This record gives sequence, structure tokens and C-alpha cells, in this order.
Amino acid sequence: GSGAAVVDAFASLSVVDLKVQDDLTVTDDLIVNGDIDLEGAIDVNGTANLDVVDIDGAVDMASTLQVDGSITSSAKATITVADNSDTLTLVSTDTDASVGPVLLLLRNPGQAGVDDDLLGKIQWKGYDDATNDFTAAQIFSKIRDASNGSEDSQLTVQTVVAGALKNRLEFNEGEAVFNDDSVD
Repeated sequence: GSGAAVVDAFASLSVVDLKVQDDLTVTDDLIVNGDIDLEGAIDVNGTANLDVVDIDGAVDMASTLQVDGSITSSAKATITVADNSDTLTLVSTDTDASVGPVLLLLRNPGQAGVDDDLLGKIQWKGYDDATNDFTAAQIFSKIRDASNGSEDSQLTVQTVVAGALKNRLEFNEGEAVFNDDSVD
């Protein structure tokens, strides 16, 4: 009749549980005050601005990752390239008289260091003709004396000769040694 009222039931819809059987399109803001649990994939065509992200699985990125802050990892990282391009580049854009960029290898056990602690190692590995991997060369450093104020360290360069790593150069608090393993 002419006195009937028309109400837009979807203008301010409030339901306890809403089940959508097919596509749901939101043409304005979507605000969720609770958790969202997605069972499938999410495809974001714009920018996703997230305050905190906790990812339990793998992340596969097909583009560049830009991080404007620090990166901290509690596990190892592997960087792989499929050609002979630079695998890792450290860049400092500073133009003062200080050194940069800096690669720091820090052994931080959370307690006092002790004599003969190995501090870090750089290794070069490859595969022999039987597809076994082997260490071809390495450089490592260790603490010789951890006494506060009179610390001593050692830097050793090794290469493989006849299948075994041999000391080729060693620098410590008392001497610089060349070919101590007598690899003639």
C-alpha cells in the first residue's frame, strides 16, 4: 500500500555469523576488529601496509624486497643466483673519510670469550670430478689470549693440497708464518 516503509537492510548490516557462498566484493573500506583466518590464497593488487607480519611458512617473492630498516634472522640464509653475477653486494653511500662498507663477523656467545675461541671463517667450496664437495680454501680467526686489555688473536689462511687443508699463512701475536706445514 501507499503507507509502506522502504528500508535498506544492507545500509548497516549487523549479523553474528555471515556466510557468503560465492564472491564477496567490498567497494569501500573493510574494517575487521578481530582475527582473520584465511584457508586459501590472498592476492593483493595494491599496497599491503602491515604493522607486524608473522609468517609461519615460506615466502616466495617474484620481485624486489625493499627493507628500510634492519634485517634480523635467527636462522641461516641462502642467496642463490642462476648465473655468474654478483651474489652479494654491500654498498655504503656515505662519502666521508671513514671506512665503508663494513662486513662484520661477530661471535657473541652472551658470555666471556675464552682462549682458542674461533671467531669466524670464510670458506671456498667446490665439487670434485666425482661430485663430492670439498673445501678448497678458507680463512679463519681465533682468540689466542682472551685476557682483558692484553688480547691476542690469530688469522690463518689455508688451501687444500693433495686432498687436505694445509696452513699457508698464519699471523699471530709473535710472528707471521709462511708455509708452516712445509707444502713445497
